[in-house]
Amino acid sequence: MSCSELSAASLERLGGTATRASRWLLVEVREAWGRDVVADGSLPASVRERLVEWASQSGGDGRVLFVRKPERRAAPTFAVFVAHVGEHGSAFARFELERIEDLAALDLDPGRSPEPVAVPTLLVCAHGRRDACCARLGVPLYEALRGLVEPDAVWQCSHLGGHRFAGNVLALPHGVMLGRVRPIDAARVAAELAADAVPLAHYRGRVIHAPAVQAAELAIRERLGEARLAALRYLGPAGDGSRHRFATPIGEVTLAVDEHDGPLVPPSCGGRPEPTVRFAVRWEGAAIGEV
Repeated sequence: MSCSELSAASLERLGGTATRASRWLLVEVREAWGRDVVADGSLPASVRERLVEWASQSGGDGRVLFVRKPERRAAPTFAVFVAHVGEHGSAFARFELERIEDLAALDLDPGRSPEPVAVPTLLVCAHGRRDACCARLGVPLYEALRGLVEPDAVWQCSHLGGHRFAGNVLALPHGVMLGRVRPIDAARVAAELAADAVPLAHYRGRVIHAPAVQAAELAIRERLGEARLAALRYLGPAGDGSRHRFATPIGEVTLAVDEHDGPLVPPSCGGRPEPTVRFAVRWEGAAIGEV
């Protein structure tokens, strides 16, 4: 069985598994992607150095992704996107470069771009060099979404994290990460994201939050039946840090989150099973479920 099949069969939960980063740099690279896209790719040395510099300046809170659209192989320009995801607002901008070498000197402040991105952009992991599940499940999902959204609103991307949750989708600029999305789910997921709603059945978490906070947010949403993205806002930790405060449609709530051992699951196809984490969430003294 593949890693994604083993994860689903073990009933591993999606909540609390989103990759954590608030800054995202997306670079259109049409050549084949290596396992480590920056180190193994065919980009000019000056561009690779710029990407490494940007990630370093982000203080560990930035991720570089390669993106592509097979139908843009002959496009005259290269697209570069910069997203800053925040609790109180996000910035998302696009740059068009005549040469990929121009990225080395580009000011990557999203406020400098003449092209702010106004519609949600969906990134579908299709990085087969990292894991077979990403290509096997990601490419058909990309094709399904491509027929449902604006032409530039969906891209294939490199490793998002969590092969075993393929098909993986990151929606920017809100930083909503989804897993186990199949082509049959594409229409519903695209419609919910376009309405600034969270597809709860696939929700791994928001990339700006720590895993325990992601798990707590999902538990609240499931308890309240609340999918609207703006309906919940994280207010910060409480007490010893194991409790978390949220603003919700019913007022401020505080939840305690405990970590427990989850199932042993291989993180990637062909890998050995490794421990996972399952979160138990308690609200007002009563357990409201595991995430």
